[in-house]
Amino acid sequence: MSEEFQDLCFTEAENLYKRALEIQENLANENPEAYMPDFATTLNNLALLYSKTKQFNEAKSLYKRVIEIRENLANENKIRENCRTYVNAMKKYFNYTANMRHLYRDQHELEEWKELLISNLDQGFPIF
Repeated sequence: MSEEFQDLCFTEAENLYKRALEIQENLANENPEAYMPDFATTLNNLALLYSKTKQFNEAKSLYKRVIEIRENLANENKIRENCRTYVNAMKKYFNYTANMRHLYRDQHELEEWKELLISNLDQGFPIF
């Protein structure tokens, strides 16, 4: 394969990656949970292309962005997992259901709030 043809292939691949990134970024902005992983993968693929064509500064910039996205996704997954664990514990140990309600101090007078707290504690419900 001639060097000229190879350069043309890399240029075409770069353009296709950039177009895919535009589409995926728009989708990720609308629904990050569903589309951000694909966006990060395509960024990584473009970074690989830049590495192969010795465009190391461009590759480095994209790799940094990929790492940032992956770290954010990992943190969000931990938060979701912690929430699932919390909800499961509430269901298992306190018989909470999906229709449980939250009580907020600022929505009640002091005496009413005290009664609600005592009532919930008497029933074995946690207060937090």
